[in-house]
Amino acid sequence: PMVRFVVCVALLGGASGAAAQPLTLGDALKLANAQHPLLRAADAGVDVAEAGIVTARAYPNPQASVVAGTQSTGAGTVRTGVPAYVFEQPLELGGLRSSRVGLVERGRESSGYARDEVRLSVLAGVRRTFYLVLRRRAEVETATENVRFVEALRDRIKVRVDVGEVGRLEL
Repeated sequence: PMVRFVVCVALLGGASGAAAQPLTLGDALKLANAQHPLLRAADAGVDVAEAGIVTARAYPNPQASVVAGTQSTGAGTVRTGVPAYVFEQPLELGGLRSSRVGLVERGRESSGYARDEVRLSVLAGVRRTFYLVLRRRAEVETATENVRFVEALRDRIKVRVDVGEVGRLEL
């Protein structure tokens, strides 16, 4: 929507200044490719997927925790304030890491395809809007020419009415 507005304004002469250049289709596509927010978001999605590969290749971090609470035995004896210290280091057995990395790499591939889809969609919208603006411009020119033609015809009929060749009803 934003690109459509920018292209329409630029094509219809919305840019002020004597040295304003007409916007070509190539310029519109370059502008959209460089600055469209949907394309920037799609690029960011690919960057996130690439960062996920780095994370997937890393060794899991160890975890340490302290738990304190009451402890009771079956005989009804209750001990309070018994701390438990836990240190955990997850072990990756087999091909867990390679599977995880492979999965994330497929995710990056998928993000690349999604980015390409967004790019094609945005550029197709720019092309469609560009040609729609050209069509509307041609329609405005045709309508303006029709108005001039009808005014000239009316002027000729007015002269004939003024001379008395035809009745006032013709006007």
